Amino acid sequence: MKFSNIGSIVSPADKINIQPKSKTYSCENVRKASDFFETTQKRTASKSYTSNPVNLGLSPHLLFRIYNNKNYIKNLIEKNPKIEKILNSVGIKNPEICTDNLSNISNSHIVTTTAYALQIANQLGLSAADKKALEQAAVFHDFGKVLIPEKIINKPGKLDENERKIINAHTELGAELLETAGMSKVITNLIRNHHNPKKNDLLGNILAVADIYSALREERCYKKTMSAKSAISILDKKAENGELNTNVVHALEKIS
Repeated sequence: MKFSNIGSIVSPADKINIQPKSKTYSCENVRKASDFFETTQKRTASKSYTSNPVNLGLSPHLLFRIYNNKNYIKNLIEKNPKIEKILNSVGIKNPEICTDNLSNISNSHIVTTTAYALQIANQLGLSAADKKALEQAAVFHDFGKVLIPEKIINKPGKLDENERKIINAHTELGAELLETAGMSKVITNLIRNHHNPKKNDLLGNILAVADIYSALREERCYKKTMSAKSAISILDKKAENGELNTNVVHALEKIS
């Protein structure tokens, strides 16, 4: 695994004053990451792991790149039977591990969602601990899409009912994969519920608002980009309907 370009994964998000933390990594941390990757490659067959990347003290962005590995994900699926049950429930019997699904959003949607979430958190005066949890959840919120067929992820048109059911499963899949990988339930619950957070769940609402706003503002194969004003209008309506926390949406408005 090469990490030569890992310092370039963060870029400014459109129309928001984002000043993300430096994504440069010490030689020691990159060495730890490389060592872990080599270990997972060698030990996949025996399902034996002597270390967990969660415990290496690495940035969420670097953890993301370590986890986005077919052998590692295959091992997680084998260790957690709930994952296969979720897949079977939406008609997926022989899942393909689509690491490209995650690679394609690692420099775009993940970056902007994380940046918006942290900006909202700053606006609301959240604690350092809450912001740390929020950052990790934002980086990994779409991790379950690694098990969603690429033809559905990149379909250049409206999804049918069955396809929508399949893609919606990514929240549960991501939570189960990452919980199996050793992430805390605080993080995995945020990931599990980021499409339908409870109104009193502040971190969950921040993640949901950041995710929706980022997606609306992006150009994708099935849609054009949306203006900031139009995107905020959609979020306002969701807040009025009780789907999102009004204070969180107003915090976004102040920085957009």
